[in-house]
Amino acid sequence: MDIIAKIREKSREQWIDLVREYVDDVRIWVEDNGVKASAVALVVGMVFILFLKLFITVLAIAGLAALFIWSVSIPEAQSRGASSRAEDDSKKGPTH
Repeated sequence: MDIIAKIREKSREQWIDLVREYVDDVRIWVEDNGVKASAVALVVGMVFILFLKLFITVLAIAGLAALFIWSVSIPEAQSRGASSRAEDDSKKGPTH
């Protein structure tokens, strides 16, 4: 099944009309089924918050790991020494 060919079967205006019809159908369903819509919104909101908390936790752990690695690693100037850096610069030649 070629998705791009299927998308190209309809014009942009037809896709916009299809989306508008779908939104209208959802709006009518929400008006007719208020209690079910509230329950669905509650469940979707809870799932969204759980994934958001998971994402923020993973991001925080990655940030702490990066901070730990940054603080433990030795800067390049300290590991090579100033004299070896001056030799490397002299081998490169003029910078202008």
